[in-house]
Amino acid sequence: MLVALTVLPVDATLVVNAGRQHLKLKGEDLQHYQGERGRRGNKLPRGYQRVDSLMVIQDASDKESESSSE
Repeated sequence: MLVALTVLPVDATLVVNAGRQHLKLKGEDLQHYQGERGRRGNKLPRGYQRVDSLMVIQDASDKESESSSE
């Protein structure tokens, strides 16, 4: 079941919280879980399939370089 949908920046990290565990996924790691149109992607590892929350962390060094280039 799909509950929410969002777009992640290329340099962002997705943190999956499941109970007391957390899993950090970068852009390259997310490719493995992405499915083709009309198909499901691969499942998350055991212990992370019952997700409590998702958090997006954006790299701060990229933000600083963008603001200094203006």
